[in-house]
Amino acid sequence: MKKNISIILQILSKKYAIKKIRPHGDGISELILTILSQNTADRNSGIAFARLMNKFNSWENVSNANIQTIKEQIKIGGMSNLKSKRIKKVLQIIKKTNESYDLSFLKEMSREESLAWLISLPGVGSKTASCVLLFAYGIQSIPVDTHVGRIAKRIGLVETHLAADDVQIALESLLQKKMYGIFHLNLIEHGRKICHAKKPRCNECVINQICQKIK
Repeated sequence: MKKNISIILQILSKKYAIKKIRPHGDGISELILTILSQNTADRNSGIAFARLMNKFNSWENVSNANIQTIKEQIKIGGMSNLKSKRIKKVLQIIKKTNESYDLSFLKEMSREESLAWLISLPGVGSKTASCVLLFAYGIQSIPVDTHVGRIAKRIGLVETHLAADDVQIALESLLQKKMYGIFHLNLIEHGRKICHAKKPRCNECVINQICQKIK
């Protein structure tokens, strides 16, 4: 299995030319963006995030805003009633416990501690927490979104019955830690372009010969 995943990573990395992750250092923005991305397309969550920032200009203003106004700005991302409440609550908790919206203290913790801290926030699961650590601070993780989970099961890297958290644990046990983020990005790219949920383009797939094709 470890040999297969290494070969898959090598082939996909060559295909999509994803070489590295450049952490941007803004943990709170990554956190709110990832909450907005839950159960919606990246384009919609990006627009929702931009509208939120254009309207309020700071996380302090978002935290102090009424729910209805937040909801109006993020409506395009779907589930705006739930997400607006989560975002406001998350910001309030972070400010109360940390006295600011700066999450850079997560870099000083172990990965397990920082994941646990983030997951303790309302509406934040392993995927969201892992995205914050990976893309904001370069702490290696394999966030399991719909693409990653679907492809990992379809090509036979993990058992099909596993929940997302267990898929992450299984995949991370198969790869060197330094390759976690690159593997995550390659699977997402492959899912968007080739390995679709419905009607995967198997005839165009570069890993077709080592895929178990579990539909």
